[in-house]
Parts: sequence; structure tokens; C-alpha cells
Amino acid sequence: MAELLGTWLLRFTFVVILLVVITMGLLPLNLVPGSFPAPDFMFCMIGAWIIRRPALIPVYLVAASALLAEILFYYPLGLWTALVILASELLRSNMRRARYLPFTFEWALFSLSYAVAVILYNFILTLAFVTIPEVRLVLLKILFTILAYPVVVVLSNTVFQVRKGRPTDDGIIIEQA
Repeated sequence: MAELLGTWLLRFTFVVILLVVITMGLLPLNLVPGSFPAPDFMFCMIGAWIIRRPALIPVYLVAASALLAEILFYYPLGLWTALVILASELLRSNMRRARYLPFTFEWALFSLSYAVAVILYNFILTLAFVTIPEVRLVLLKILFTILAYPVVVVLSNTVFQVRKGRPTDDGIIIEQA
């Protein structure tokens, strides 16, 4: 019962953090046009928590978070949500192997999944004749998100105690609901 309560408490914490991240993205903190894009902290959180505790963040929570962000940021509905779900499930499926690898390989896996998702997103928007940001801004957003990932991982590990499992924890982390 305590494990179930802890799981739901962490899920609630995850949702609250994502709501804060989305709210911060909506606030007009920088009114100077042409400034640098902010990292995608939502994608970083989803990636970091799924790699560390895949059963903690179910796919419906990922979908609801991404769809809410799309609605609030006025993005085309469904496309980014689908790509976030695909990327998160790719990370989830590779979690068993990534758990035993050094952080650099995890970081590379996250970076590759994010870069592919953003490139596919912009490519599909281009095919649909939707205006996309300059390539320079898209590449900077990818770079800043990749660089922000270790910071999110450190905060997840230290503040929220969402850590990778050890080889002896194999059944506990995977089968948690």
C-alpha cells in the first residue's frame, strides 16, 4: 500500500512540475524579439523520469501532458503529442539496457530521440505548409534541450529521488504500477 501511495505521489509531483513548466513557458518573461529559445523542459522531464522509473509515468500521463502543452501553446493538435509518445516509448523500451550503461549513453539516447522528434515535427509541418521557425532557432532549441537534460536528471535524482534502478532491483522497478 505504501508503494502504491508513493507511486501516486510521484505521479502527482510529476504533473505539478509539468504544469509549472508549462506556466513558465506561457509567461512573457522575455519581451525582446529574436532571443534564444528556451529548452524543452517538459520533454527532458518525461525522458529522465521514464528512463529512471518507466512504470511511474504511464503513456496516458505522457499523452495528457503533451496534449495540454499543445493546446496552451497553440501548436497544431496531435502531432507533437504523437511524437512525444513515440519518443517516450522508445526510451521506455530501451530502459533495461540503458539502466546498466553510463550516463553518456543515456544522454545520447535521449538526445537522439529528441532531435529526431523535433526534425520530424518540423518536416511534417513543412509538408503541411505550416510556417515553422528558422532552422537556426530549431537547432538552438535542440542544443539547449540536450544541454538541459543533465540538469533535469540531477534535480530528479537529488530533489525527487527518481533514480535508476540497480541490477538487483530488476523486478521492483519494472513491475511497479
